[in-house]
Amino acid sequence: MKFKAKAKDCQLLVKAKASMGETIDEKELDRFSRVYLRGFLKPKLVKKNLVEYTGPVGISLYERLKKPTTKRDFLFMLEQIVVAVQKLQANNMGLNNLVMNLQYVYINEVTKEIQFIYIPTAKGLQNLNLIEFIEAVAYSVKPADEKDNEFVSRFIYFFKAMKPFDINKVEAVVAKEDRRVVNTIKKQKAGQSGSMT
Repeated sequence: MKFKAKAKDCQLLVKAKASMGETIDEKELDRFSRVYLRGFLKPKLVKKNLVEYTGPVGISLYERLKKPTTKRDFLFMLEQIVVAVQKLQANNMGLNNLVMNLQYVYINEVTKEIQFIYIPTAKGLQNLNLIEFIEAVAYSVKPADEKDNEFVSRFIYFFKAMKPFDINKVEAVVAKEDRRVVNTIKKQKAGQSGSMT
């Protein structure tokens, strides 16, 4: 899968083109586009092998994580990953169709809202699995406050010890560190826009 992103008129436009040997599952993409899920870019099939995604303007998570991150921002990121996964599970949508690559997950720097790409292919995407993706986020964080930088190590320590992996336990850790983060994100109802900060 090849991705190209650009900002246009305060919107993010991402084009996803299937590589040779990849086929986009049009029925599943259609089903996904009819269920409005907050936190996901909206897809539109342009050609058999090309999908255009639109959403609020943002930068890649990879770019964002190069900048210092506060504990609260880190917890916000984690909780949004948890909620995206829970939404896919609740709608019986395959996690292997979720793009889990820091370069192609986007964040609005003002609202701190993360936008994911969901692209169903016949074989599923060849990308990081969820555990590797969450680790990639955690290992990329540069704590903003030198005095309070243990939150990342605490999370990584907990995460490595968690067997078997359970996305709800990640949420429990976020809630333990800062209950308000979970409450803020959970009360954002589908279709409701506005800042989450």
